[in-house]
Amino acid sequence: MTGLVRKATLFVVCATIFGTVAAFAGIVSPGNCTVGGTRINLVGSASGAADPNNSADSTEVNSKLTVTVRDIGNNPIAGVPVVLDFSACTPEIKIGGTQKYHAQTAGCATATVQGYSTTNGTVSFVVIGGISTRTSHATGCAKVYADSYLLGSVNVGAFDQNDLAGMTLADVSFFWGDNGSSAERSNVNDSAAAPTVTLADVSFAWGANGKFNTSGSPLCP
Repeated sequence: MTGLVRKATLFVVCATIFGTVAAFAGIVSPGNCTVGGTRINLVGSASGAADPNNSADSTEVNSKLTVTVRDIGNNPIAGVPVVLDFSACTPEIKIGGTQKYHAQTAGCATATVQGYSTTNGTVSFVVIGGISTRTSHATGCAKVYADSYLLGSVNVGAFDQNDLAGMTLADVSFFWGDNGSSAERSNVNDSAAAPTVTLADVSFAWGANGKFNTSGSPLCP
């Protein structure tokens, strides 16, 4: 093969690659997307705040989950619908029928919360919800989708464990009752070591007491 032929072949290969990348620009590439955590803990609201869930409190108690959406060229994509699907977490975990964080929307029939990626490709979730019946749910029960592409799964906990008045001392007592168990609802610090629920989780619950002291909205049926 002559040098000229090699150059021509290389040009064709490069053009094909760049053409392929250009063709898929703006289309979600699951391998380039990131789910910025392994857990989301559902919260209530904080009374008297304009945007109750938009606070550092949510980050402190593992209640804020950020997803970044990118295309095949690793470029961020704006305006992509991103969905947290809690359907495999029911009937124990219930989302609130009205979500307050960045006007994200709840789908009670599908047990989903949806938001849209911003100009930098990110969307953050803080989900209002709780427990209406104390049964059990599996680890990784919540699925994360971007434009219907599965990006991963996350663990789910909840601070309001009796669907009453948000996070109160009554809920702290439920955490205490789960101490020493593998109840995923109370493993709010996302420990992988057995037993998964320890005094550290009870401490998390104590710290959340009063920060999310109203339920915010009725839980979905």
